[in-house]
Amino acid sequence: MTHICGIIVTYEPDFNVLAKLISAITHQIDELVVIDNASKLRYVQDQKIGTQINNTTNIGLAGAQNQGINWAAKRGASHVLIFDQDSEPENDMVKKLLDSETWLLNHGYKVAAVGPVSIDKSSGVANPFYGLDHCRYKKKYVPDFEGFIEALFLISSGQLIRMDVLNLTGYMKEELFIDYIDMEWGLRAGALGYKSYGVTFAKMFHSVGENAMVIGDVRLPMHSPIRYYYMTRNALLLYFSCKYPTRWIMADIAVLTRRTIVASILYSPRGKNINNILLGIFHGIFGRAGPKLKN
Repeated sequence: MTHICGIIVTYEPDFNVLAKLISAITHQIDELVVIDNASKLRYVQDQKIGTQINNTTNIGLAGAQNQGINWAAKRGASHVLIFDQDSEPENDMVKKLLDSETWLLNHGYKVAAVGPVSIDKSSGVANPFYGLDHCRYKKKYVPDFEGFIEALFLISSGQLIRMDVLNLTGYMKEELFIDYIDMEWGLRAGALGYKSYGVTFAKMFHSVGENAMVIGDVRLPMHSPIRYYYMTRNALLLYFSCKYPTRWIMADIAVLTRRTIVASILYSPRGKNINNILLGIFHGIFGRAGPKLKN
């Protein structure tokens, strides 16, 4: 029997955006839990939701997701549906994801997760799914078959995952804290033969980065200095673990290099960006995981 538990992780959320997400998702799922990571303002307390868990400290995105997964497991969930606080699914997104998963399983595909097309709230442009072309990332917009795109990983928000797959692969990697969590889980599932699929006819609006710089036709997401620390550090932690495909490491090194150059030269505050990137490199090389102690 299908029983879907939604999980929303919050940290200093925008009340109006969060309320819109809760309103959009509650009628599509069986139960909802909001995990609040020690926000200074308890926005979510006034929302009429199934369950709210208030952490007294920020345990990170992965830790909060795992709290939600454990909660769902105790509720007898067959699936979890994970959301960031700034996403907004279309009214029939969950049904389309569930129907898609059923079709894929019935046709013999080993499904890790299914997820919608993510449409950037600011630009209205659909974000691609990603595969690998030799040692490079390949942006994928066009279905591989029947409206589905086989992806290397799916972004966390909007992912529909069966509990039995999570029990097989393990939950989210908490030591990453934030960033690369979805990618790492997708790679881990892929190593066991389970594939992630983007569903091109399911839609969700989502914010990528805190802001963006547009140069011609290219839109470059901008992040806070602390995010550049985590992205840099976590990338290196995964590279040096020797647990992930060499092709992926080579592809991601190219992205990491470009991100470092752009954040150091084009984005303000450049000094803080550079300091956080350098600290991320140091901690990544020497295996320092978990939360960054000082911002």
